[in-house]
Amino acid sequence: MPMPSPHSHHRHRQGILFLQLLVLLLNVVRGALQIDAACQSHLPLDEGPVRLHRAITTSSSLVQALYDQASVLAAAFNHEEAMRSLEAALVEDPGCLSCYTALAGSLAPNINRPTILQASLNRAREALSTAFVLPPFQYTGVELALLRAMAERFPLERTLENGAVYDKAYATSMGQVRKDYPQDIDVAVWWAEATLTTMPWDYYIDEATGVLKPETEEVRAVLETVLDSSTSSTSSKSKSDRDSSFPKKNQHPLALHLYVHLMEPSPLLRPRALSAALALRNMTSWSPGHGHLLHMPGHIFIRTPQTLHLASEANQQAIVSDRQYFKLCPATTKWGYYKQLYFGHKHAFLLFSSGLEGRKSLAFQTGQELYGECNINLVSHILGGSFVAYPVWPWLAHYLRFGEWEAAEQVTAGKGDVSFVQTMQYFVRGFALASQGKCDKAWGEMWTFEGMVGRDESGGEVDVFLVKAKDLYRVAIHSLRARLASAGCTHQEEQQQQHAVSEWKRAVGILDSFPYMEPPFWPLNLRACQGQALLDEGRFEEAEEVYRQDLVEWPGNIWSSKGLVLALQAQVGREGKREEVRRAQEEFEKASEYMDFDLEERSCF
Repeated sequence: MPMPSPHSHHRHRQGILFLQLLVLLLNVVRGALQIDAACQSHLPLDEGPVRLHRAITTSSSLVQALYDQASVLAAAFNHEEAMRSLEAALVEDPGCLSCYTALAGSLAPNINRPTILQASLNRAREALSTAFVLPPFQYTGVELALLRAMAERFPLERTLENGAVYDKAYATSMGQVRKDYPQDIDVAVWWAEATLTTMPWDYYIDEATGVLKPETEEVRAVLETVLDSSTSSTSSKSKSDRDSSFPKKNQHPLALHLYVHLMEPSPLLRPRALSAALALRNMTSWSPGHGHLLHMPGHIFIRTPQTLHLASEANQQAIVSDRQYFKLCPATTKWGYYKQLYFGHKHAFLLFSSGLEGRKSLAFQTGQELYGECNINLVSHILGGSFVAYPVWPWLAHYLRFGEWEAAEQVTAGKGDVSFVQTMQYFVRGFALASQGKCDKAWGEMWTFEGMVGRDESGGEVDVFLVKAKDLYRVAIHSLRARLASAGCTHQEEQQQQHAVSEWKRAVGILDSFPYMEPPFWPLNLRACQGQALLDEGRFEEAEEVYRQDLVEWPGNIWSSKGLVLALQAQVGREGKREEVRRAQEEFEKASEYMDFDLEERSCF
């Protein structure tokens, strides 16, 4: 069943899109610190496979439990819910100094959110100011040191523009706290997070060779020490020596989370994080609000041999967990940052991984949810970054990947959609038309697309996180030119397949130049199409090499697994190729276990 035009159900709402946008922004600010009483009463305090417990100065067991709950929520990057737990704790015990410090930390930037709202900045200062008037002699040395370090992050001089300076000052202060309390595992992990936040997603000198920056190399060593520790320092009877207690080896959730992100960009270092991914996966009964931790193993599984299906499974479980959480906490999650950012991210990730697996039905369903539950067309306006591109992903990762040409031919952007979506509709339609041999119409869409790209200079400069829209347009232009050539829509008939090969090679080269991101900036592994073009031209050895490269980048994907079989079968007369065909066929049978459509004898539709 072809997916209807993803914007058909939005058209009647186009006139109120920006009203929705205004309402969303107002509710994010208003709801960020609101305590959802029903939610708080349902979120488990002392259950689940892991509890991140840190003894703090309080006489209330409830406050201690709420603080511990907030620690795991923050490790799951659900900082909004962590804040609500801490606010609830402060209602019970206004003298909980560690709660004020943690509250300010939950309001602070992180590796996925480098800037904060003025309301968050004001609330963090308010929390810290209150903490500083509490009698210091009541608290432990490490509690006071952590408070002073957090204060470095939110001085009166901090503005919305110069925050990076004070995030670095905080990281430096946390470095001193770590030296003063070398046995405190929580402090070590918080220092690691502070350091990574000063250089979000820019951790390497060279990702390909696994050379980290000096600062992040130290972070790696510290996190590996933490995750190799069977226990942290246990709480002693002396209040001045009170530290954290840690339940089991390899189960500090924030350390696991950060380690996956640090290791995943490098093909050489990524395998070292497989145990961290498996540790997170094995924590199968995470409490509501922890969905992002369930998702995190997918960042390693998707590029690790034999674990592609686990990447999809991780995101499916995380989405189910998030839905349970949203049902428990409707008042505070409907417009929350966690839902807008991480729920959409999980769906984009699942859309890509299910496509690699050849799970057409799941890709269709996930694309529908991206437009529906995730409200991605609206959220793309709010968040920007990668979310600018996500509204077109179902067009690419479902229609184009699985050859749904008639549906792709009908896509139409809504008037209120971001400019990237407005422009990309012409690429999608042109690709679909060319694939059906409707050459004149395909060229019309191609010319319109190139004209839109040329005229929209400001739109091309829009950041799509670490690349720009114009970079994605270049991938699209070469992909469409390749399809026009392979479909016989060019005037040089004798060179059409050669032209298709060269255009696919250019598109792949642009993708190879992009920095690491998961899921990637383009939701199709185009080497599978490059390989198909080489097969069509009879260049079987080159096709084999391309498919093998793609299987290194995306192990177990059905497209290049099938392509490799075809390329080897075409060379079966050569010595040793018959055995290679057998092995490749076995690998394809494994890769296609969950495939639910007929791939035929091709690696790219």
